[in-house]
Amino acid sequence: MGVITHPAVSRVLTSVRSLDTSTAALLIAVAAETAGDRDLLQAAVETYLTFDNRYDRLYELLIQTYLFAGFPAVIEGLKVAHRVAHAREIHVSSNIRESYNPDLFIYRGTRHFHLVYGAQADQVQRLLHELSPELEQWILLEGYGKILARPFAVSPLEREFGAIVALAVGTWHVQLRSHLHAAAALGASSATLSEVLLCAETVVPKEHMQPAYEYIARL
Repeated sequence: MGVITHPAVSRVLTSVRSLDTSTAALLIAVAAETAGDRDLLQAAVETYLTFDNRYDRLYELLIQTYLFAGFPAVIEGLKVAHRVAHAREIHVSSNIRESYNPDLFIYRGTRHFHLVYGAQADQVQRLLHELSPELEQWILLEGYGKILARPFAVSPLEREFGAIVALAVGTWHVQLRSHLHAAAALGASSATLSEVLLCAETVVPKEHMQPAYEYIARL
């Protein structure tokens, strides 16, 4: 392992066993981006780029975070990532530009929504509709169809990892449980999910995530 200067990054990377080094660094970057911790984000991006040359993978999980932390977090996160990449004379981006296709997004978003919520999907969708029909449509089209089911650079499981970290940092435990369930359905072990939460602990105290650890133990 190369020299890791940030203590939080070093602590996680020396602790994980199921996650590989680059994935752990990537998820720490998501946690830092969500929390607005620029110093940690810079260290995580530097670490990721030291161990992995899949720049589009970094790009995809950083832009995905707007679903959970908003556009300001992603704008500032990408500024940091581009600054680190520029110093290395590389470019963090995606070579793929997907056209905006609402019908496609609704189709694949509905499928992914059912993957995340399983047998409760129809119930959750009814609740969303009762809260706001517009919100229901936006979640299926934008959240699940355009972003979480986006088939580029990262796997569906890696997208779930990114969602888990962002939701854990935001302490949105109801939604966090759903995405933990989805990650388990996609093949993640309890040990792996615990390590994903460990990446979020770089910015959130462990006790704030105790409900998530308890949920993982019941999966």
